[in-house]
Amino acid sequence: MRRRVLTALAVGAILLALTVGTYQGLLARRPLPTIDGYYRLLGLHQRAEVTRDAFGIPRIEAGDLHDLFFLQGYVTAQDRFAQMEAMRQGPSLVLLDALPAGDLGVALEAYAEGVTKFIAQHAEARALPAEVALTGRRPAPWTAKDSLAILAAYLNRPQAVRCVAIDGGRTVRGRPLLSAELMHYAPAPGFYEIGLQADEVRALGTSLPGVPGIVSGHNGEVAWSLLQPDPLLDPIGATLALVSALTTRDVAEVSAAFGSIPFCAADTRAVAGPTLDHLDRPFDVELIRSFMDRPRPTDAGARLIIDLGDLDASKSALSTGQSGHPAAFHYLDQRALWEVGQLHALTWTREEIARVEGQLVLRAR
Repeated sequence: MRRRVLTALAVGAILLALTVGTYQGLLARRPLPTIDGYYRLLGLHQRAEVTRDAFGIPRIEAGDLHDLFFLQGYVTAQDRFAQMEAMRQGPSLVLLDALPAGDLGVALEAYAEGVTKFIAQHAEARALPAEVALTGRRPAPWTAKDSLAILAAYLNRPQAVRCVAIDGGRTVRGRPLLSAELMHYAPAPGFYEIGLQADEVRALGTSLPGVPGIVSGHNGEVAWSLLQPDPLLDPIGATLALVSALTTRDVAEVSAAFGSIPFCAADTRAVAGPTLDHLDRPFDVELIRSFMDRPRPTDAGARLIIDLGDLDASKSALSTGQSGHPAAFHYLDQRALWEVGQLHALTWTREEIARVEGQLVLRAR
């Protein structure tokens, strides 16, 4: 009898080990993104590169706007597809008969192509995130309507968004500073940090997974942030603002891009929106950071401070990390910073990145 019990226990332990190993291999490890190497990617027009820093933040360099937004969709899905899929399952009131014209249409369509490419590629390889794979169904192709629905849901959900700008006359370097705090009362992982570069576009900041463009960030000359979301805001107009901000060159252009959408901004000469002008001593990044309240770790949030006098001195942090995969190193690697009110470097110059974690070169097929 004892031998039978021991045999049963041994068999059970082996089965458990095999189950855990299968989960680790197929459901936990397989979905992790490829971040190094040379590959061909169907859908690209030209060669492109994705460089990731020590926090897993991707910086995309593409040949044209189509490839830029295609890769924004593809790379964001690499890290956050389970989150994106969950967000697009909610009810949507967005009506879209045809794609908008101009850069917005290019951005929405290319972004959707990139996410759809990720879905097809990873479904065929059985490497979709565990949360998606366990449903037993293949996700539908991504559409522009999905992106707009996610932004509409964001605009309709209670938020705590704060942004202040400091005039250059009150800063250490004589150039404006911009500080933004985005507290998203929704399940983690929340926001996503990313850099974008193609043609006349070069921008760096915080994005909303599932939506092209950047919610809060800068393009080297202008810093901006969406302010308090409003359920009455049109998601098409809001997306246009987030995409148009990438190529603005002064506060007046940001104002034109955002229209009636609440925002704050700063360029090398002027500021717009809420300002912070108390204290007698000059402001710098660290002084502004010290004014920020200690955030709640349960919020899916993001913080950034942009120094237009020294872009490499800019800093940011997420409440969790870049990755939405529980098995990934960057799943919660920023939480320790977040909980004590600290930020990490958000460098603008490629040479100033402390450590390059991955260099993915993608060629057109």
